[in-house]
Parts: sequence; C-alpha cells; structure tokens
Amino acid sequence: MKKITVIFMLAMLMSACTSESVEKNDTDGYMEVTISAQLSDNETKTIRETDKSVSWLPNEKINIICGNDKAMFTSNNTERASVATFSGQLLISTVIGATEGNENNAFIWGLYPYDANVESDGTYVTTTLPNVQTGVSGTFADELFLTLARSQSFNLGFYSVCSGFKFSLTNSNITSISFSGNNNENLAGKARLTFVDGVPSANILEGQKTITLTPENGTFETGVDYYFVFFPTVFENGFTVTFTTNNHKSGSFIYENNVAFSRNTFVNKSNVDDNVLFLGSTEPIVFADENAKSVCVSVWDTNNDGEISFREAEAVTSIPNTLFRNDYGYNCPMVFFNELQYFTGITSIPSRCFQNCSSLREITLPANITSIGESAFIGCQLKTIIMPEGVRSVGKKAYYNCWYATSLIIPASIISIGDSAFDGCSGLQSIICKPVNPPTCYSTAFDNTNNCPIYVPQASVDEYKAAGGWWVYSNRISSI
Repeated sequence: MKKITVIFMLAMLMSACTSESVEKNDTDGYMEVTISAQLSDNETKTIRETDKSVSWLPNEKINIICGNDKAMFTSNNTERASVATFSGQLLISTVIGATEGNENNAFIWGLYPYDANVESDGTYVTTTLPNVQTGVSGTFADELFLTLARSQSFNLGFYSVCSGFKFSLTNSNITSISFSGNNNENLAGKARLTFVDGVPSANILEGQKTITLTPENGTFETGVDYYFVFFPTVFENGFTVTFTTNNHKSGSFIYENNVAFSRNTFVNKSNVDDNVLFLGSTEPIVFADENAKSVCVSVWDTNNDGEISFREAEAVTSIPNTLFRNDYGYNCPMVFFNELQYFTGITSIPSRCFQNCSSLREITLPANITSIGESAFIGCQLKTIIMPEGVRSVGKKAYYNCWYATSLIIPASIISIGDSAFDGCSGLQSIICKPVNPPTCYSTAFDNTNNCPIYVPQASVDEYKAAGGWWVYSNRISSI
C-alpha cells in the first residue's frame, strides 16, 4: 500500500517529583511539566531539565498508532525542546480519516518509548515495562519512563504512566539494588494502557513483583539520586529495598506502613541505606572444587540445604584443625579452595590445618587472618604463597615442602617468621618481603628455597642483611 509522510506537533507531558503533580491544560490539550531533570546531551531519550521542565532530545522515537496502522516516528528537533515535531509514515487512509475530522471517532495513540512489539485494538495500548533496569545518576534510564498520548487529531499530549522511588546512597560498594512490595504487588511487566478520566491507567497482564537496579559502572555513586520506575501501586504493607555489595553482603531497608505511589510521583528517600545492617548474602557460594564444598557443607551448612551461603560462611569463626588435613591415610582430594576468602569470621589458620593436602594447588585466605599456625600447609602443592595484609605471624614449618610454589609474597604486616617456615619450597623463583622493619626470623626460615632472590624495601636492605636470622641470606637480599 502507498504511504504518506506526515508531521506531528507533540508536547511532552510528564511529572515525577516527590510532592509535585501535573495538571492538564484543557484549552490546548497539553499538560504542563513539573518534573526535575538532568541527563547528558548525547543520550536519546526524554530528559528532565534542572528547571523542572521536560524536553525532547534529538532523535527521540515513539509509536504512533491509529486503527491497524502502527509506525515509528522520530523527532526532528536538533536541540532540546519542550514541543517537538516528529515525522514518520502512515497509510493514506489513516491520514485522510484523521484530517477529515475522524468521523469514526478513531483515536490516534502515541507511546514513548518506542516498542516494536506494541499492541492495540484502538481502545488500549499494550507494552512492557522491564523489571531489570539500569541505575543512571540523576535520572531514570534511557527509554524507560512510559508516557502515553491519545487524541482524535494530530495534536498529541503525552501523559506520564508510571510512578517510582527516588533515593540516594551512603555506601560506595553497592552493586545491585532490588525493590519489592511486602504484599507481593505487581510492579512491572506487560500491561494494557488506556485513559481513565483523562489520564493513563495501567492494567498489568503479566506482572513482575521485583524491580532490580544495577549501575552503569560497577557500583552506585553516593550522594546522587537514582530511580526505580514502576506502575502506580498501593503498597498495603509497605515495601522493601534490598542492597547487595561487591563483597557479597546484603542488607534491607524495610518500610512497613501503607503507602501509595501515584502516577506522576516519585516517593523520595535520601540515604536509604543509612543504618542498614549488611550481612553475608544468603546466595550460595559457587565452589570451583566439589571436594572443598563437600567438606564445608558437612560442617557449616546450618540450614541443611546442601549449600554454603555467604552468610553461613561469614558466621564461621574457626576451622577444626582435623577437618582437611591428611591423617591416617585420609586425604581431602580438593585442588582449589579460593572460596575460603568468604569465611571472613576466621582470624587464624590453626596448626596442621591443611597438612599434607597434597592435591591442594590454590587457596585464598580470608582478609582478617592474623596468624598462620605451625605446619598449616606442610606438603601442599600450592603454586603461589600469598598471605593477606594483616597477617602478623607465620608458624614453624607453616609452608614446609611446598615445592611447587614459584613465588612467595610476605605482607608488610608480618612481624614474626617461624623456624623452617618456608624450608623446602624448592621451586621458588623469588621472595618479596614487604615489611620495612625485618621481622623476627629463624635462620632456617628460607632454607632449600632454590637460592632465589629475596627482595626487601630499598631503604631496609642493609638492615635486613644485618638482622638476626636474615644475615645468613644476605647474599640473596636486594631492593624491591
């Protein structure tokens, strides 16, 4: 069929402030905007200006629907504009029907943002509001905040469909935030939109009960506003905002009173994460080695679900020194145990803890460890020996005969190294010792370590070479 290009004059009519509303202007079919806005110029979306007006950006895309005719229209403005012209193609019959007075009372519908899967029977428009959203500093994400227009002419006024929650944060390590009603209310998903009493109304057909917000760049910023966008909702028992951090902790802000989130309104809560208690996440840890997981589950699976959650790991304060070690023919066949790092309540590795775990090649110690006991890793196949900053003492023969290790890093916090602590680590290519002051050290600590270089802080080279226990390795000591 032949099509014809037409031009629309469109006014953007939205509101999304904590205590600000919008009113319809009955004389011209437009709505006045009372919404604060801030977005970058190069994004293609409707933006919120700092003077609480709303503008179209260049190249905005919308749906225009009339009867069975549906088309994408694109804005013609070259800069921000409160009223913009949009151009696109419609069937000649649609254009004639509209320009001759729309005798059949057919409505012309407009929808922002453009939806290639939009549906309509002339009395409603069906579209989808996503429940997985991107957190953008100072605004909602591109092509997220739904607006709807309906007219019997080509003069369309767009009205806000959604509501939402506006908030700021105090913690800088939050990587994900979710919002849900305490009575399992539907918040997003596929919905049928129409006008009731002159304003949009949404009937959710396929609902989503949780909105998840993730930031553009890894973690959310502090002290700036972010937004959840959802359909207008009355939360009879309040709502919950749950935060997840980059160290696998989570916490929730819970509001338990009845509250209505009306169309055109963002309810505001500054510093919403302030005073929230963050605990290890209830999500299960994904173990790289099933043998390591099996041992941990046998002792620390407090809810008997066959998993170890970050919260269960965080609650552990000590490791039984017989749990992993090879005694009387038993050998835990685990190869990897980097998940030990999530057991942040542990402050020491007990004596003989991993003794003769001859398959163990990789392990990551918790950040709060302060001591490593005698013979803790004797006979393991560790590829590298790395201790967290904060460890103060390494016991006798702690890493004895770990001959597969090629590098050893001694943190700056170490003050004591036991007899033969690293004796027999014959595969070492280098030892980096970070303490400025030479730790107390036995003269056998680094025996049989491949005569590899020992690197120490430049200002401390002479002191190391003269220190007790260290002087026997003086010909190996040089600056980092």
